[in-house]
Amino acid sequence: MEEQKKFCNGCKEEKDVIEIERDAQGVTFKLSCGHKIIEDEFTAVINVFNQLNDKVQRPGFKKPIIEGMERTKISGKTKRPTRESILVDRENQKYVHKVWEQNENGEWELEHEEEIPLSHKGKECLISKEEKCPKCGSINVEKTGGSHKLQAQVWHHGFKCIGCDTYFWITESNLKP
Repeated sequence: MEEQKKFCNGCKEEKDVIEIERDAQGVTFKLSCGHKIIEDEFTAVINVFNQLNDKVQRPGFKKPIIEGMERTKISGKTKRPTRESILVDRENQKYVHKVWEQNENGEWELEHEEEIPLSHKGKECLISKEEKCPKCGSINVEKTGGSHKLQAQVWHHGFKCIGCDTYFWITESNLKP
């Protein structure tokens, strides 16, 4: 056996290796000073996830017309790579959510797709009813900013009809049947 030397951190100098033991944890070197050096190897898998957020703004308006988010993640149920896409389109009044999951062959399969009409409150409250003017029946209305909570889970919202300039209120409950 050829003579090996290792640097001993305890003695702060190079020492002769007396014995080498190999096991499942790695390699142990016994030095002439009585100290041991254990060399271990390990491998780790590092997952990289990304998320992209984008917004389309309108001059003079606080909220963007379109908001989108795309991200990769690991599925909570199957523990497989997943791509998720969320689109909030305030101009066309819709919320689109799609989820793709990678199968055993590495191909992406669409697992979930939903398109829900947006309410006037944005993606926080997704309701299917449309606001209509009680005078002319037009759905071309805009929120006036007058919203307040009447009681638990009930909201009162102010609207203005673009067609006939009528102001009206809608009371809505967020409770699901």
